[in-house]
Order: sequence, then C-alpha cells, then structure tokens
Amino acid sequence: MMGPGTKDTWVVPAAHRSAMTRGTHPLVVDGVVAGTWRRAGDVVEVSCSLTGDAARALVVEVERLGELLGSDLALRTP
Repeated sequence: MMGPGTKDTWVVPAAHRSAMTRGTHPLVVDGVVAGTWRRAGDVVEVSCSLTGDAARALVVEVERLGELLGSDLALRTP
C-alpha cells in the first residue's frame, strides 16, 4: 500500500511527490509512478504523456472506467 507523503523515490519520483498529496491518483507504469490522474466530470486528466504500449493501456483503462461508471469519459493529456 502506498500513502500520501511517501518518501520512497524508487516508487514515487520526487517530481510527483507533491501531486500525490493533492487529491490525485498515481499513474503507475512498470511499477513506478509516471504521473497522476484525476476525474473532472466526464474527463480523465492525466499529468503526463505516455507512448507505445503504456499509452494504449491508458486508453483501454479510461474506457473501462467509463463503462464501470456508465459514462463516456474523455481523456486529456498534456
């Protein structure tokens, strides 16, 4: 389990530490926090850009979350 304020930079790089305590959720890629995400209405806002398999997996997960919530969610990335 991971909690806010963690100082384990192996899992949460220092650049993402403060965002982890502001009501966002970790976006984990290959076991390391790559950024954060949050839902704002029908939009899932992600704080980082992903490529390749990770980008495709993110799209699938946002679609799956939308199905669970019964909503057509849009994905917003930088």
